[in-house]
Amino acid sequence: MFYDPARETSSGSRLRAGFHGTTTAAVVKRLQAAGCVSLGELHMMEFALGPTGHNPFYGACRNPWNTDYIAGGSSSGAGAAVAARLVYGALGSDTGGSIRGPAAVNGVLGLKPTYGRVPRSGAMPLSCSCDHVGPLARTAADLARLLTVIAGHDEGDPAASRRPVPDYEGGLAHGVRGLRIGIPRNFFFGGVDAEVQRSLDAALAVLVEAGARLVEVDVPAAEYLTELGRALALPRGRRSSRSPAAYPGRGVLAAGARPHRDRHRDSGPRLPAGAAAAARCCCGSSSQPSTRAATYLRRRRSPYRYRRSRPPTSAAARRCGA
Repeated sequence: MFYDPARETSSGSRLRAGFHGTTTAAVVKRLQAAGCVSLGELHMMEFALGPTGHNPFYGACRNPWNTDYIAGGSSSGAGAAVAARLVYGALGSDTGGSIRGPAAVNGVLGLKPTYGRVPRSGAMPLSCSCDHVGPLARTAADLARLLTVIAGHDEGDPAASRRPVPDYEGGLAHGVRGLRIGIPRNFFFGGVDAEVQRSLDAALAVLVEAGARLVEVDVPAAEYLTELGRALALPRGRRSSRSPAAYPGRGVLAAGARPHRDRHRDSGPRLPAGAAAAARCCCGSSSQPSTRAATYLRRRRSPYRYRRSRPPTSAAARRCGA
């Protein structure tokens, strides 16, 4: 999903078979300039949508610790390659957990940076409001070194931060003494597996012993998070039926390929209907029908309800709820 004209970038989908980007992703350029040796493209879920690592065209990515288990998604190959000691580090993208999930289930470290810290120019877009590019690695030192290389402003990404890049690796020497770590009282621990809970408790005990302080917090308006995520990540409106020329992703199909509307069999069965936005970004058009205007507006209003974190006071606001 990170463009390099010298390589095919399929984004995990048959829709993009044979596609070569016209530019090199900013993070790839920076790694190359730093002397990084790239071993190749890694497995991912189709259009970076999904938490398991199953891909209908390229097969399932398995967990190297136990091949009967999943490698997570959508950056499944990145997590598995680092865990299998094939590479020291890898790039991933995180729109809703696609770096953190594979890192967790493969037993490696993964970082979703602060929004804008790492430029996304030259990477497959999924949701400009939520997309993040970040590293996965074996150790915190490796992670910090990779982040130092790929972070920083780039003119190709309007959201990229202009703040100077600190010495992340040097900052590791400060440790975690005095660091406050928030532990949610709600939302995150519903239905958690007992083994996972024990592992988390053991990790928190290590941090406390190293001088960190645990602080219990409440996740505000947790009941609206799913609706909020849909509003921010995959909004669809009438524009989904416009000409491919209306979108930045136009022209990304391989030469001679059929338009997306004629290639519904080339998209996987796990790709949800809400992925129309991703299909637009990647293929310039959508085979999915437009969302009704009322639904679209309801989704777009959800963030405001989340910010208020209190029940709506008007009939109009009540109609915006999930």
